This record gives sequence, structure tokens and C-alpha cells, in this order.
Amino acid sequence: MFDRLKVGYVKRLLIPSDVSYENLGIVNSELIDEIWRETDFIINSAATTRFDERYDIAMDINVFGAMNVLNFAKKCSKLKLLLHVSTAFVHESRPELLLEKPFQMGETLKGAKASNLDIEAEKSYYTKAMGEMLLENFKDNIKIIVLRPTIITSTFKEPFPGWTEGLRTLDSLFVAYAKGTLKFFLGDPGSILDVIPGDMVVNSILVAMAIHSQKPSHELIIYQVGSSLRNPIKCTEVKELMYKYLNKNPLIDNKGQLIKVGNPTSYENSRRKINRAVQLAELYKPYVFFQGIFDDANTENLRMAIRQSNVNTEMFEFDTKSIQWEDYFINTHFPGIVKYALK
Repeated sequence: MFDRLKVGYVKRLLIPSDVSYENLGIVNSELIDEIWRETDFIINSAATTRFDERYDIAMDINVFGAMNVLNFAKKCSKLKLLLHVSTAFVHESRPELLLEKPFQMGETLKGAKASNLDIEAEKSYYTKAMGEMLLENFKDNIKIIVLRPTIITSTFKEPFPGWTEGLRTLDSLFVAYAKGTLKFFLGDPGSILDVIPGDMVVNSILVAMAIHSQKPSHELIIYQVGSSLRNPIKCTEVKELMYKYLNKNPLIDNKGQLIKVGNPTSYENSRRKINRAVQLAELYKPYVFFQGIFDDANTENLRMAIRQSNVNTEMFEFDTKSIQWEDYFINTHFPGIVKYALK
């Protein structure tokens, strides 16, 4: 079942493209024909996850981009699987177990002003959910998996611990606090901060592809990959770990002076700092004030399948129970941000 993950020929071509265009913006007809003939798997991870993104850009990438990828996939004669990377935060914040189930076309969030979602006229809901709706509604005979990771953080092991590229989601809060521009922590102290290392997300993708390429079913399957159910950590715990790390490993300002951080609970009467804090709170509200727990029963089935196989399970590890959070944040994630994102 997992031989395809270890051996095989992979043809690599770097092709400039854009999912917001038909045929992904590829204009070379001979190249397009070759891709349609030779492609076995498609992984669509093109997205914008910024909550302050311009709405037309978010629509083009997250909604119509998903549809363009699907239409392109339908022309691939050898295609075994299309895997679409979404996000677990397509769910609204509810204090309950949030299931791994597809969205139906026109489905709206609870409490929405409109009773039915009009994709063309939509101007306020999160666009990744609409992308999922289009895939489910127009998939036809294409086999599709939707993977919903939570907050992706630096790598746990591969290619090496702590690797990251740029500042991702909540890392901006860490940097603002480390540089002294943020004096108090934003978020509900009781909320669970659902995070998942990037290499575990990749491993879950590989395992899902290996398993579903062998299955005849064309039912759209959802996999939520995170930690809130099996190994939760609260916002207040992350706050304390930030302070612990930076108290011992302070950043250096542009004058060569160590930046001392206080326990992030104090309040300063500075309009500029208050406005910045409010801006960050609004931007990261879907993460730091989130009330739900993400179900991962389907994802656990993937883990069980790999445990029952003959492959090296550590090579494709994505069980967050193996993570000791204090060790990971103090010795892996925070140093990774400093070394790779702030270089």
C-alpha cells in the first residue's frame, strides 16, 4: 500500500502558473497536453489564509482557484487523486466537537444574515469554505480528498527541527512581543490553540494519497489534521512559554541592546500600542478566540492504517500525541522563528 511513498519515478517541472486563471495560466499548448497525459496526482495548496486579504484576491485564489484546479484535473487522463489543502478554520467558532464533514452548496454558518449562500454575491464569509463547496458540487468522477490542517507551525523533525519559511499566522504575535511592541497577550486564556507542525501535515498528505489511490470510492473525504482533540494546549500556556523563552533568549534591537520582555499581562496607556493590539486581536481572532475542538476520526484511521503496514511509522509520523509542547516550543519552534524567519 505504501510502496509508492518509497520508490518510483517522479518527473519534476517548474512551471510558472496561476490558479486564478483557466488552465492555471499555462499558455504553452504542448506543455499543457503533456501535463494532461502524464499527471497521476494533483495537490492543490495554493491559497491565501490572510484574514485581512482583499476580498477579490481571496475569492480568485480560494474559491475560483479551486474550481480552476478541478477543471484542470478533469482533463488529466491518468489522474488517480486530487488532494485539496483547505483549513480547519472553515468552521465557525462553536464550543463543541467540529466534525470532518463536507459543506453542502449554499450552506451558511449559524447566525448568518442570509439563509442561503450565493457564491457569486457572497461578500462576508470565509472563502476556503466556498472553495470546498465547489469541489464537492462539481467533482463528477474525480476522486478528491480535502485536508484541513489547523495552525501550521515549524517542523517537528523533517527536514530538520524548527524549519519555517516566513512568519506564519501567530508567529507575528511572538515577534511583536519579542521586539517589545506588544506588551500583553491577545486571546482567550481558556481557548485551545490548535497547532500542527508542518512536516506532520506533509506526512498526512502522503499517507492519505497512498491509501486513497487504491480505493474505488469517489466520495469526498475530509481529514482534519491538528492537536486540539488528542494533545491540546491552551493559549495561556503558549503565552507563558513565550515569556520563558524570551526571558532567557532575548532578541537584540538595532542598537545592539537586549530587548527585555515582561510577563505579557501588563497594560500601557499608549494609543499607538493599543491600536496595534486591537488590530492584531481582530486579525487573529479566528485563532486565539476559537472555542471549538476539531474532530479527527478520519485522520486517526489514517494513522491506524500506517501502524498496521510494514513501513517505518516514524518516517510518516503525524500523531500529535508524540509532541511534548513545552519542549517543542522552547527548543524547536521559537528558535526556528528566530533563526529562519527573522534572519
